[in-house]
Amino acid sequence: MRETLRLHPPVPFLPRRARAAFSFAGVRFPANAQVVAVPAWTHRDPRFYRDPERFDPTRVAPERAEHLAHPLAFVPSGAGAHTCLGNRFAMLLAKRVLRHLLALRRLRHVGPPRLREVQIPLPRPLGGLRLRLSKTR
Repeated sequence: MRETLRLHPPVPFLPRRARAAFSFAGVRFPANAQVVAVPAWTHRDPRFYRDPERFDPTRVAPERAEHLAHPLAFVPSGAGAHTCLGNRFAMLLAKRVLRHLLALRRLRHVGPPRLREVQIPLPRPLGGLRLRLSKTR
C-alpha cells in the first residue's frame, strides 16, 4: 500500500502559505507567499529513493525504510498539522476491502497495456480502469 501511495499519492498538490520568508533554489519567497508542495515529486526524489520510478514494495520494509529517509520524504496524505484526518481510517478501510475482495476473487486488468494518469482534480486513470473480477478456485 505504501509503495502504491508513493507512486500515486491521493492528493496531487498541497497548497500552503509560507509562515516566514525563505529562499529555495535561488528564489526568494516572502512571508505569506502561496506555495505548493507536490508529493509525487518528493516521492520520486533520488535523494530519498533508489530507482524512484520503479515500483518496489520492499523499499518500505523495515530493513530499508527509504520512506523514512526524511520526515517529508513520504507525505501521501499531507504532514504535520495538515495531515488528512481520515488517513488512518482510509488505510484501514482500503486494506480490509482489498483483503476480503482478493480472498474471494481474482482481479485482472483488461484495459490498455499502459495506463495514462490524470492529476486534476484528483489522480485517476485517463479513460477509467477496466478490470475483470472472477472467482478464485
